[in-house]
Amino acid sequence: VTYTIDDEGTMIISGNGAVAGAPLLFSDSTTHNSVKRVVFAEGSNVTSIGNAIFVNCPNLISVDIPETVTSIGSSAFSNCSSLQTVNINGAIEKIDASTFSGCAKLSSIVIPEGVKEIGENAFYGCNSITSLELPESLTTIGNKAFQKMESLKSLTIPANVTSIGSEAFSTVFAAETPEIVFEGDDAITFGENAFYGLKNTISVSIPEGSLCGDEIILEHITDGKYTKVFGDADVLPKSQGYGITPEAVLKFICGIGELDPAQQSAAKVNDDNVVNILDVIALLGGK
Repeated sequence: VTYTIDDEGTMIISGNGAVAGAPLLFSDSTTHNSVKRVVFAEGSNVTSIGNAIFVNCPNLISVDIPETVTSIGSSAFSNCSSLQTVNINGAIEKIDASTFSGCAKLSSIVIPEGVKEIGENAFYGCNSITSLELPESLTTIGNKAFQKMESLKSLTIPANVTSIGSEAFSTVFAAETPEIVFEGDDAITFGENAFYGLKNTISVSIPEGSLCGDEIILEHITDGKYTKVFGDADVLPKSQGYGITPEAVLKFICGIGELDPAQQSAAKVNDDNVVNILDVIALLGGK
């Protein structure tokens, strides 16, 4: 594999096999600082990007990774402080540890279908990403994978995810009332503080049987919360949450019916037994 860099700072990589020999450009700091874009020549067959290849590349703005690439090494683009856009087009099954950690200006990344695992610290501190679309193929999210992203407003966890590591999404939400949706019904194993930093203003609907360590989460809820994973957010088991009907809420409001603790949490009944009907409408999908 060889490369050239034009006068506008575009690095064109060509050849066959792996981009290796990290860090690629540190032997020449002038060249290292001049790279603004990375593209791959038409007809090249680059299959992998090695560990820490572009680490600390200060002026790199965009990267377009071709279909031929099947693996990206750990810390490959770590601390590229100007990196804004990444397109991954290859058949990649794992985004490795710290691959994009510290890329504070990263605002757009396409995580392709086929990725099954996102490694530890993979997107740590990527503070400019406001929306995140995770592929349906994803099964595992590593420790601190998205920690300190700080700018998300909503998040959907795909149905095949069965493991979310400790602090994976801690302090990632800019919105005071972020929307978090778990699409699957299968139990998830959570690491401690996986969603640390959430507040009372939302409820989280999680699959029954989900674990933190060897504890079944829904058996260790106090006052509708499971602080070990979700901070101060209200926790709602899916099956019980869906059991809330407008009739049940109306009877509760009129004092002629009862809601169990999970249903009260879902309806956001406050300490004075007051219900905001807009919260209930939102819970029922606007019906």
